[in-house]
Amino acid sequence: MKATYNHSTNLGKFVFIYKSLMALQKSMKGKEESHHAFLAGLIGGYFVFGEYNNVNYQVSFIIFDIILISILSVHFSLISIIFNLDCSLSLFSCNDWSCKNGSRKS
Repeated sequence: MKATYNHSTNLGKFVFIYKSLMALQKSMKGKEESHHAFLAGLIGGYFVFGEYNNVNYQVSFIIFDIILISILSVHFSLISIIFNLDCSLSLFSCNDWSCKNGSRKS
């Protein structure tokens, strides 16, 4: 229950910071621009998910996987190779769990 509470609290904090910064940037510039989301996410992620704990560690792995899969699928589609997303997700999940379990101290 503690991990669920920690995760939900972090998500709530992140959404508050993200939406507040988006509104602030929009009011300053007069319109929403593409880099506003990047800056708001960067600042929100730093302050909310920057602390090391098991929940933040797992969230960081998942986000990293999503970004890496997106980059690789775009790369492979540009060179006209069919990229099976289900297979890649399995490979990245396998890699993450092996790295996570391999880094545990006995």
